[in-house]
Amino acid sequence: DYDASNVERVLDERFKNDLNYQFRKIGKNLQKNHYARALEQIRPLAKSNAANIELQMVYFMALVSQNLSEELSSELAQSQLPERSKVLVEARFEMKNGNEDKAEQLFKQAMDEDGYHGYLDYARFLVLKGSLHQAEKLYKNVLDFAPENLTAMHGVSIVYELNGKLDEAFATLRQAGELYPRDSYTFKRLAKLYLQKNKASDALWEVEKVLHKDP
Repeated sequence: DYDASNVERVLDERFKNDLNYQFRKIGKNLQKNHYARALEQIRPLAKSNAANIELQMVYFMALVSQNLSEELSSELAQSQLPERSKVLVEARFEMKNGNEDKAEQLFKQAMDEDGYHGYLDYARFLVLKGSLHQAEKLYKNVLDFAPENLTAMHGVSIVYELNGKLDEAFATLRQAGELYPRDSYTFKRLAKLYLQKNKASDALWEVEKVLHKDP
């Protein structure tokens, strides 16, 4: 008989050393806001792949999401992460705990004048803070440096929406959809904007795209 849990266990054993497979599993739990479950999956992988910066950042963000300050401090102190990445983790932690001034100081410290690392995190912080003009400027700085950066495209489209610039938001999201046709979030955002403009048929069309890509 078909048993989904048994199939999952077999796949987990078969692909236990395949980071791409494990990342997909972790990503699904994060999308569903199952942070505790994701952390259980991430923790052993992070400890056995200390040099993998992407994995380490996912691990630390999971610790931040669960507000595990002692484990976060201990692991961060012995981490191989670049110093700027450690500062970003600390900034996220301060932001989660409502320490806006400290978080903003750390986000600024983590910004890289020669690239866009740190800009996206700080821009997101500014959106949450309501400093939309500053956030828009940072997102545009990233797009000047990396025109196809999906996170920046999503971010600036949200700023446009919050400022009532729906045409600009549409244009940005349509461009993102052309560049990343399998990104469900882009089409969900487009559907939301169509609903705001009372275009239900167009919204349904975007939803059908999402269902086709991410049933």
